[in-house]
Amino acid sequence: MKQYSLFIFDLDGTLMDSTVGEKVCYTHALNKLGYKFNPKDLNKFLKESFKTTFERFDDGRYKYSDFIKAFSDEARESMDDNTIPFADTRPTILALIDKGIPLCIATRKSEERACAVLKNYGLYQYFDHIIGEDSVIHNKPDPECLFQCMSYYDIPKENTVFIGDTPNDMYAAKAAEIDGIFLDRNNECLNIPYVKRMTTLTELLK
Repeated sequence: MKQYSLFIFDLDGTLMDSTVGEKVCYTHALNKLGYKFNPKDLNKFLKESFKTTFERFDDGRYKYSDFIKAFSDEARESMDDNTIPFADTRPTILALIDKGIPLCIATRKSEERACAVLKNYGLYQYFDHIIGEDSVIHNKPDPECLFQCMSYYDIPKENTVFIGDTPNDMYAAKAAEIDGIFLDRNNECLNIPYVKRMTTLTELLK
């Protein structure tokens, strides 16, 4: 694999398995808003922006800010305790750190919650910068979060890579003009822009 000088990771679905927490969060948040949640739609919702999900349910009763608040409030209750690292996360991160490669995270979680989850599993100290949804004006697929990570280093774009598990992650990488590696844990083989497709994080070390 190409040798990179800066690795930027998505969090949920990439480094952390939040499937159980996401299901609880979406169920409770949508129910509180008076909408019915079909668990079969979860994977679809996780691969799109909150704005797109809001537009699916928007019937004029709520503003987008109300929708976001409902999810943020519920996430504090249900997400963090139901989010764990994937089995390949720690060994991959430690191997990259041993090589002296700087690591960052760009996530649609809030920075506070992302840091809390990482600290719970002793992973926080391995990342130089964590850019959450509250750190940017525009969320992925806008590349703002990636530009923020890159701004801390004098590393060329061609030596920077973003690893994520959703189409929005890959579109953000393309917009930032950096390589995007699609972590396809569910073997979906989506038709999206990426330079490489992987099914496990440890493939980054080959």
